[in-house]
Order: sequence, then structure tokens, then C-alpha cells
Amino acid sequence: MSSEYLLREAGEEDAGEVEVLARLCQPLRASVKGTYEYLAICFPRYFLVALGPAGMAGFVVGLPSLSGEAWIYQICVHPDHRRRRVGELLMEEELRRFRSDRFPRVRARVLETNQPSLSLMRKMGLRETGRKGEWVELQREL
Repeated sequence: MSSEYLLREAGEEDAGEVEVLARLCQPLRASVKGTYEYLAICFPRYFLVALGPAGMAGFVVGLPSLSGEAWIYQICVHPDHRRRRVGELLMEEELRRFRSDRFPRVRARVLETNQPSLSLMRKMGLRETGRKGEWVELQREL
């Protein structure tokens, strides 16, 4: 599987394609025009895209916080590439980068209705730590 997909840091030029893909996934938060360009400029190390033979297969955006923790902001896999380990591949690399940069833990906040993302987070070792309204909070020590 991994030879079928190339992972790389997102660039400003990827923003349009990421935005189109994000509309096919359960939204975590509303996106404002320019959001993905900004994230690619400011956090390229933690904004990864997976490219397949026919184009963008998925992306993950991670963010460092001022408290010293890392956060998964958003992960999305194109419907045509689901069940091919694209999400796992993206998360494995994201977690590797967070560990390499010495973050003590990674956290995420996922809508309780977003079962695919919750399942992936749990598969990657994140455990539920609480809830805030309709959001499930998860974390994993690195």
C-alpha cells in the first residue's frame, strides 16, 4: 500500500485541492477562504498530503499549541481511497514528526458523529479523555 501513495508536506499551491477534498469529508470546523494556504505556510512540517496515482488521496493538519502539546486539527481521506490505509499512513508520519520534535502528547477533538475519524484515532492509540458538548476529546502520550 505505502508504495501506492507518496506523502509530502503541503504547499501553498495545494490549498485549492485540499479545500475541495475537505468538502468530501465530515467537517470538523468551517473553513474560511485562505485557511489551508495559511496552514501550509505556517505549519508545513505538520500539514501532510498523501498523493495517489490519480491525485490527492488525503491530508492531515497537525498544530503545535502554546501549552507544548501537539494537536490533530483535521484529517481527511478521499472516499475513493478509504480502506486503503491512507489515514493510517498520514497519522503514522504525523505522530513520528511530533515524537521527533519532542512533543509529550498529541490531542484531538472529534465530533461524536464522526465515527471514521474516532475509529482511526483509537486505532492510532489515542484514548478518550472527556467530552465537550458534541466533541470527543482524545489524547496519546508520545
